[in-house]
Amino acid sequence: TERTFLDRFKDLDIVGNILILGAFVMLFLALEHTTRGFSWNHPLIIWLLVGCGITAIIFMVWQWAKGEAALIPPRIIKQRTVAASCCLAFLIYAVFINMTFFLPIWFQAIKNDTAMRSGVHMVPFFVTQAVFSLIAGAVVSKVGYPTPPAVIGSAIGTVGLGVLTLLRPNTTTAQW
Repeated sequence: TERTFLDRFKDLDIVGNILILGAFVMLFLALEHTTRGFSWNHPLIIWLLVGCGITAIIFMVWQWAKGEAALIPPRIIKQRTVAASCCLAFLIYAVFINMTFFLPIWFQAIKNDTAMRSGVHMVPFFVTQAVFSLIAGAVVSKVGYPTPPAVIGSAIGTVGLGVLTLLRPNTTTAQW
């Protein structure tokens, strides 16, 4: 039998969504306020970070209590491949976000580029990311085994980040 919209809506984990969104909003607010001059030991920042941590813990307890009806059912997270994939994705995107933050600032602060020019300089970075993501996806589809692209990609990313430590004010366009 086909379920109605209301039945499907009732199955949503609204509380879980509110908890996880609340935790991330507090985290992002704390990080945003530090870029606006608040020190890390400012009471507002401390309270936001503590609130984020407490809300995240409440979210995890809520997920466990909801069981299969949770936003993220525990049986999924208990699978080693899913947990490992989530950890790897977190690490990869942490690096990716750092690079999309660091490089434009480097172009603007060190190379004295405009924001527009800095964005243009970022195009090779994004094109390379897109091309190799497609290649990795094709390899995984063909071979059916995701480990080699993940390991090779992580190794290349680590070397690439290491090479970025060599950036100097007189680094040429060809070098970066």
